[in-house]
Amino acid sequence: MSLPGGGDPVGNRYQEAQLAFEALHEWCSCGKCLAGVLHFDSPRGDVDPGKLRSFTFQQHLTRGLRVPRFAAGSSVLGPSLTRAEEIAARFPKHEVRLVVLTDWQLFDTDNVLDRLHSFPGTVLAIGLNADPPSAADVDDMVGLRIGHDDPPGAVAFALFGELTVGRRGRRFISTPARDSAAEEATA
Repeated sequence: MSLPGGGDPVGNRYQEAQLAFEALHEWCSCGKCLAGVLHFDSPRGDVDPGKLRSFTFQQHLTRGLRVPRFAAGSSVLGPSLTRAEEIAARFPKHEVRLVVLTDWQLFDTDNVLDRLHSFPGTVLAIGLNADPPSAADVDDMVGLRIGHDDPPGAVAFALFGELTVGRRGRRFISTPARDSAAEEATA
């Protein structure tokens, strides 16, 4: 999963997330799979959960996978995390998975990390060109770094992989391989 023409995975996070959601749209056969998008500037640009199999919802989801209009570029995760907690509470019978994509240059890190650890579901904490906090690697919270030097498709693979964990019929799809010449040059 990567965009035609490549590009770095950090700069293409919205496009790669779109690819992952499109793959999930095709893959989910139960009709019950839900997805949504929350932004740091929540509720601006947010997309409440909807059925992935719905073509209309896919169009709505696509509109949410971009920088929100009039976004302030907030570095505070709390408001969107509050919305995620509220959404999780509305769907107590669903397996809830939260994927956080950030550079971790947050103004509310301590409180947010505690809340992420107590989130009622699994959390994938992706650091965009930054290491997620070391406290991210625990039972229901995993940290992952995706940087400019990662191959195109890294965000899509991480998102798709996290959202299909535990699903019947899931096939493991490995992340795109790094360019070995680039790795040798930095070694």
